This record gives sequence, C-alpha cells and structure tokens, in this order.
Amino acid sequence: MKKIAVLGSCVSRDSFNSKFIPDYKKYYSCVLHQNQMSMISLVSEPIPFDEDLIDNLSPFDTRHFKTELNKSFFAPWY
Repeated sequence: MKKIAVLGSCVSRDSFNSKFIPDYKKYYSCVLHQNQMSMISLVSEPIPFDEDLIDNLSPFDTRHFKTELNKSFFAPWY
C-alpha cells in the first residue's frame, strides 16, 4: 500500500475519499493532509503564536491552523 500526503484543498483530498472512490484504501493510505496552505506560506518562516488563543476552532481546523503557522507540514511525523 502506498502512503500519500495531500497538500491542497478539499478537492485535492477528494481523490482519496471513500465517498468518491470507495475502494481507494485498498491502494493508498492518506497519512497527512494540509488544507488550503499556499506554497509561499509553506516555505516561509514559522509565525509565533499563542496556542491558548486558539480555542474556538474545530480539532480539524486547529490542526491545520497550527501547521500553517509553525510550518511543520514537511516535519517527520514518524
């Protein structure tokens, strides 16, 4: 099984969504997803932030917001 990471929009992620491609999990494992991050942001310096101020977002949005600011998309996750 191939492991993939998706950097892009929900449309990019839909290529690996059971609602659209029911058997994709037979072939791929989506191990990482970063939603709506630009290439410019991706290669920019991290932006300091206070995690205590991020209290009104869903867990999904919180994770993407944090990785957007700390630029950790390419950091090893293993």
